[in-house]
Amino acid sequence: MCFTFAHIADVHLDCFREPELKNLSTSAFILAIDKCIEKKVDFVLIAGDLFNTSMPDVSILQEAVKQFNRLRKNNIPVYLIAGSHDMSNSQKTFLDVLAEAELFTNVVKGESLDDKLKLKFTTDKKTGAKITGILGKKGALDIEYYRALNRESLENEGGYKIFMFHCGIEEYKPEFLKHTSFLPLSLLPKNMNYYAGGHIHVVFVRDEPGYGKIVFPGPTYPCNFKELETLKMGSFCIVSVDDFGVSRTEKQDIAPVEIFTKKFNANGKTAHILEDEILLWSKTADVKNKVVLLRILGTLKEGAPTDVSFTDAYSVLINNGAVIVKRNTAKLISREFEEIKVDVSGELKEVEARIIKEHIGKAPESIADEEGLVFSILDALDSDKEEGETNSVFEARMKKAAVDVFGLKGIIDEDS
Repeated sequence: MCFTFAHIADVHLDCFREPELKNLSTSAFILAIDKCIEKKVDFVLIAGDLFNTSMPDVSILQEAVKQFNRLRKNNIPVYLIAGSHDMSNSQKTFLDVLAEAELFTNVVKGESLDDKLKLKFTTDKKTGAKITGILGKKGALDIEYYRALNRESLENEGGYKIFMFHCGIEEYKPEFLKHTSFLPLSLLPKNMNYYAGGHIHVVFVRDEPGYGKIVFPGPTYPCNFKELETLKMGSFCIVSVDDFGVSRTEKQDIAPVEIFTKKFNANGKTAHILEDEILLWSKTADVKNKVVLLRILGTLKEGAPTDVSFTDAYSVLINNGAVIVKRNTAKLISREFEEIKVDVSGELKEVEARIIKEHIGKAPESIADEEGLVFSILDALDSDKEEGETNSVFEARMKKAAVDVFGLKGIIDEDS
């Protein structure tokens, strides 16, 4: 029989501390549910990270319950797996409470027999689709589940089969996640009709021979400054299945409001000139009902980054109707604090490259690819603290990046 379903992942409700962005993230989820009801999908999949934390704010929980009840009233069941953000370090999650209330079905079901994990399928009553999956865990620890998985029992099952997972796949790794450890494709069970992925915040669709259609739908809304800047909106997928079991995906964009980005280059300017430039621009910028993102980068001719005041520009932008204004000055530096004399014209990446090339060859002979190592270190550490991320989680993420770059896994204790 023909049927349709929605594939949602990485909702990350409660991921922002600013009320304006928190509301937009929630609104994006509501818009996704609106579209699921409008399209009359037969069921909804949520492939991990419904919440940004195992204990979300009460108001966020109330809104999530409200949306699941809307789906239930429209006879649209929800099938879900937990993601790495949904689970606490002690493997506790509020999803269990919502599942007990029968707002959705957690499809991670099975048993361990002879050191092998045997998963069971959950069958959707209306369509007969068979759904199973593996939850996501922090630090890619869920890979142990895949290594222990009895894949044969899943692969030999008949019918239309969906496998839900919350991890990246090594063979499809995006460039910006090149230092992250992902799951090898060979550990996924074969012979599924549809693989509903989550965890990596990109849109990806591929028909993999011997497997099936592998899909990552992207987040329902960007979760930090960089994602707001690059993605500019959220997304999910609606999947149509024909009588032959062939799946066709249709990406659904979600944009509660427009995201407006603006870059300012500080090269050759004093702190006060840069400040005046930003203020002058703000007076004529069309920002009504938009999220405004300011990225300021480059090397100041005079003054320190802290000398640049954004107060007046912020006031103008908000008075002109901006929903919220956020800035990123991570790549704004001052000539006064440079210890290495180098040509600072051009983008910051070009400056870094010139510094590295000028000083290459001064490392111990044991380092085979000194230039590659330096760039790897810069890439690993070039990460802003994410919205809603605690200091301890941010430090742990930076520590893991360093461990990966230097190949120290197994040599030092990452939890120390």
